[in-house]
Amino acid sequence: MKRYLLIPIALLFGLVSCPEPDPDPDPEDPPYEFFDGTPYNDAGDEAFVKRAIPLMWGRAPASIREVQVLVDLVEATDREAVVRAMATSPEFVDHWQKNLMDWTSVARIGIRANPQCYSEGLLDDQDTDLAEYVRDNDAHGSDFGSEWNMWDLSRSSILLDDLSVFFAADLFPTAAWDAPLFNVLETEAARTDVMMSFVRNYMRREIDCLPCHNSEHSATDHPDPAQDNTWAIPGHFEKAVFGVSEGPDVKGDLHIFFRRDGVVTGPIPAVPEGPDALVDFDPDTTQPWGISELCGIFAEPDQVLEGRLGFSGYYVDDFGPTANIWDMQDIYQTGFASLRSGGLEVADDLTLIGDQAAGYMVAMSLAEKIWMEAFGFGLTVPFALPRNDAQRQVMWDLAETWIGNDYSLVEILVFVTTHDYFVQNVPEDVLETDIPYFLGSVFNAFAPYATDETMRLNSTGDALQRGAARVLVNSVYTSLGWDKLPEFPEPDEPLSTSNFILDYDESAWIQSSVGIQMKLSSSGFRSQDFQTLLVWESWFGTCTDVYGGTHDGDWIDQLLEMAEDDGATVGDVLIALKDRLLTDPAITDEEAALLEAVMGGVSMDDAVTAGVEDDVRLVCGVWLSSPQFQLWGDPGVDRIGTETLVMPGTGYQELCEDVVDAAYGGSGVVCNADSLEVQ
Repeated sequence: MKRYLLIPIALLFGLVSCPEPDPDPDPEDPPYEFFDGTPYNDAGDEAFVKRAIPLMWGRAPASIREVQVLVDLVEATDREAVVRAMATSPEFVDHWQKNLMDWTSVARIGIRANPQCYSEGLLDDQDTDLAEYVRDNDAHGSDFGSEWNMWDLSRSSILLDDLSVFFAADLFPTAAWDAPLFNVLETEAARTDVMMSFVRNYMRREIDCLPCHNSEHSATDHPDPAQDNTWAIPGHFEKAVFGVSEGPDVKGDLHIFFRRDGVVTGPIPAVPEGPDALVDFDPDTTQPWGISELCGIFAEPDQVLEGRLGFSGYYVDDFGPTANIWDMQDIYQTGFASLRSGGLEVADDLTLIGDQAAGYMVAMSLAEKIWMEAFGFGLTVPFALPRNDAQRQVMWDLAETWIGNDYSLVEILVFVTTHDYFVQNVPEDVLETDIPYFLGSVFNAFAPYATDETMRLNSTGDALQRGAARVLVNSVYTSLGWDKLPEFPEPDEPLSTSNFILDYDESAWIQSSVGIQMKLSSSGFRSQDFQTLLVWESWFGTCTDVYGGTHDGDWIDQLLEMAEDDGATVGDVLIALKDRLLTDPAITDEEAALLEAVMGGVSMDDAVTAGVEDDVRLVCGVWLSSPQFQLWGDPGVDRIGTETLVMPGTGYQELCEDVVDAAYGGSGVVCNADSLEVQ
């Protein structure tokens, strides 16, 4: 292990150079098998639904009865059909719209936050028309005819099921929005900041790592597959886009594409008035495809000035000192179109066409982001390339699925949710083997180095990970019926030419602190540590809507009122609450004793009165901080058919009708009191 740690330390201080690369072994085309004789280990339809709802709809299941509805639909059709139906729900669009903005680092707070462009739409109708128009027309010289913004386009792209549209268009507002830059040092720093974010989001690369780790060669390559620790998808991608596989200079020929000076005229000026102002720059202006002025006003492409820092731009081609975002966007527009028509063309020497390589790198980046959303683990190691063949093959298949299906989000999610690894059983329940380590090294890429040979593959335990922060927070607010936290919190004082220091209330703090991406310097996380737990408990530990300042009339209040009227017990209430939060409507005798201790001696058999509310909310806070709520990957225990208190409007038939209205267009399924029929 020490050998691998010493390499980056030495590189950091410039003490060694990268070794000459060994030739890669010939790649094998997918499909693939990770491990011959993989035992059957599917955890069943209930486990599948419990994982599919958070992934597809961005929240925990409403109850075991909602799970039963979807299980019944799976049994009447199949898992793929149900996933496709779930993708037509408004909840699906809402959830994946937020993810899509995360993937291009849309800032929710700070100077780069542009809520007028991203927080709510301008179009009256939300349909596929806008995405189709942007896909089929050049950015310059076309006008959709109605004012629109990126909120509109993100939803339209998801409805069209073509995410390439969003990635091609979002380059413009990303480059347009920032505070005025007072000097050349600020200008260079701001450009570099946006450029590095672009490289990570669109290319899934780290520029500092490219000299030693790229698609053509890596310091950890080896001709013997058993010793090879870098498994890039075949093709010299970096060479195709940067001109050399080792990548550009960090402050060199790439950040000029993201400059505002000499390109952007509004809505915020690129430079202030005064000695740093651009002289003789009064171009004719336009907005790509007629996008709202609040998303960026740009000089006509033929009136763009040369960059004031003196750089020359290279990306796929040499664009010289006038390189700008119009050039960058055109690369992706043409690259996506080329890949759509014929896929990636890889020459015998693994060279690639530049714009195709750029588009395919988006596909690889997106593949990892969606896999991580589902499992909490990426498909690459820190230098941004797969560590082993198992990781590479998943990424390869996902990228090919996206491109081969016209950049479809739904098709990738079908691939993920029907993958053998999506609902693996716990090790003790694995069938046909006594060895729990039988999965490819997708989750723990370093398992092949285990001293114990039986541990050199992955197990279900390796896939246990904290849930996505947005899903966890959304699950709390949805389950308890609280008003959601604002996605774009408003600053205490608005952004202006005299105010670039923005302060926010606690809604921004809590989201950032628990792992939700809010800006470039708060890019989100899936990890769990002591500080994150303390923040979570400080906000949710009393199960009270801290931001709203009250809980009057929330789900717990309604439950307690119903339980008191019906003469139910505290135990009945807690079972219903556990179902609501953990989709586990059962409490063992051992657990009951512990809960009674938490509640200070209140008995599970006590009748519900107004005096037990604080105790119930205390238990609620404990469950919200528990591994059962926070962690994904454990299939849990099957609970369909377990009886609980049923709140009005949440019976099987009502939940079935809600699912049918949202995901089946209101028809095709007949909902009965405790069953359904697919017509």
